[in-house]
Amino acid sequence: MTATDCGATTFFASFVSAESTWRFCGTSAAAPHAAAAAALMLEEEPLASPDQIRAALWESATPIGSSGPCSVGAGLVDATGALEDLLAPGSDSAPACTPPESGLVVEEGEDESPNPAAQIVQMPPPESIPGPNAEEPRRFPATFFRRHPPKVLRTEGPTARAVFRFGSNEAGVTFLCKFDRAVFRTCRRKIVWHAEPGRHVLRVKARDGDGNVDPTPAVLRFRVERVG
Repeated sequence: MTATDCGATTFFASFVSAESTWRFCGTSAAAPHAAAAAALMLEEEPLASPDQIRAALWESATPIGSSGPCSVGAGLVDATGALEDLLAPGSDSAPACTPPESGLVVEEGEDESPNPAAQIVQMPPPESIPGPNAEEPRRFPATFFRRHPPKVLRTEGPTARAVFRFGSNEAGVTFLCKFDRAVFRTCRRKIVWHAEPGRHVLRVKARDGDGNVDPTPAVLRFRVERVG
């Protein structure tokens, strides 16, 4: 992941004459920012493990420009988002640096085991559609789930709390979500859905800054069961 550096100081590091300001840059400046975010998380949740802290920092990080995850890690540390992520149920392991492949959809399998692995379904590539430059085909963003609930959610209440986080192979995208039979609507990259007992399906697709929308939405199916 990446943390802020080159912060302004009153006397230390390098003096920038154009700004008449001292700046503290480099890893020795960025590392304390990441450590401070972790300290705030531990203040709120003292029993959190190092893996939980690291995973929350990874999954809440914001994209940086057009650089991919193998260039800048998960993105820029977001202290507020990391704290919210830590307090939400989900995975305790950080995602690996594996760039998503274009044209893939992540979909829950039909296996009824408690925690089935997500299936990667190869979709046929969309037809090449001319972009603004007739010589270059339009490029579509790919969409995938970075966090999702298990295949079966059990609850003692009227609804079950399901947390989702989305990702894309492009930076700066927005997302469109469709729950069950509803229509696609703009949604954030992290959402919480209070689902009633029964079978549900969530479809999500990324939309880039040029208005190109993933033609093969990522699809997740799960079931909510009432217990007690």
